[in-house]
Amino acid sequence: MVSNKNRLYIALFPSGVSNNEERRYHWEFLIGPKVEDKPRDPGMQYHVKNHPSTTNLLARIVNAKIEHEPLLINIFCNMMVVPNDPNWRCRTWIADDKIEQLARDYVAKKNEAGRYCKAEDMVSPKPTWNMLEAKEDVP
Repeated sequence: MVSNKNRLYIALFPSGVSNNEERRYHWEFLIGPKVEDKPRDPGMQYHVKNHPSTTNLLARIVNAKIEHEPLLINIFCNMMVVPNDPNWRCRTWIADDKIEQLARDYVAKKNEAGRYCKAEDMVSPKPTWNMLEAKEDVP
């Protein structure tokens, strides 16, 4: 039986910072449907600090199938943030070197392939790498 439970995604947006590779992207968690089949799928963004400078989602990385969504939402809403530390940002919140490198490489590959060059591509379903199945769900 196919499971249509929501997924936990890591989402990358342009940050607006161009002279610092570490800060090139804004990082968020997204809770959303397994299959993106509408122009605007329902979902929820969870992020800390510095809001993205744009709504142009670059890519998503499927990180988990959500088994108990209310519990996950509770964790996000009650997670401690680190106050008064300029080095604690959205990327730090995601904080997994393997996922971070995979996501950076994936967006770079899409950029090199011209995926973000045409306006119509920016309204198409977003490139999505599925870590659970080690495959690309949406090119």
